Amino acid sequence: MARGGYRLGIALIVVLAIGLGWLLLDRPWQAPTPAATAPPATSGPSDLHSAVDLSPDSRGQERRQMVESQIKRRGVSDTAVLAAMEAVPRHLFVPADMLAVAYGDHPLPIGHGQTISQPYIVAWMTELLALKPGARVLEVGTGSGYQAAILGQMGMEVYTIEIVEALATQATERLAEMGYETITVRLPRSRMESASSFSHRFCGSAAAA
Repeated sequence: MARGGYRLGIALIVVLAIGLGWLLLDRPWQAPTPAATAPPATSGPSDLHSAVDLSPDSRGQERRQMVESQIKRRGVSDTAVLAAMEAVPRHLFVPADMLAVAYGDHPLPIGHGQTISQPYIVAWMTELLALKPGARVLEVGTGSGYQAAILGQMGMEVYTIEIVEALATQATERLAEMGYETITVRLPRSRMESASSFSHRFCGSAAAA
């Protein structure tokens, strides 16, 4: 019995020693618990990017690559259209959570069930208009204002209509911040000149629900 009690005591000491070592020593197989941090601020699809660089060179390399690989490769050749697509910072027209993929070859959601069109589609539609600087264009479906910005960049006078009031407000503020003085955003119920007297061309950027 004495020998058995002795062995039991030794076993308990070993177990306690192992347990103490496990508590005190680093455990490399276990990832350290990250320090608690405040969750990142969430941004809705309609947020403007006031903190984003608004300089002409902001993400310029991505725009050049977009023009070369997505637009010129598919046959768009109008130099004014290509220059506008390279100049307008598309990432300022997408929600904050879409910034990383702003120059991807696809449309992106902008909230309220609407999208910003694929870059190639914007360029292709603009080329089809065959516009000259100073032309007046009526656009239906402002969305984020990207298509209107492309037209404004080319020197057009743009009157654009948006049915979603939140998007119209955001587009108005965004385009004003960027210095597009020849673009007017309106809601359908607003007073407007007749299309025949205002526009040389019509551009539809809205899709049927």
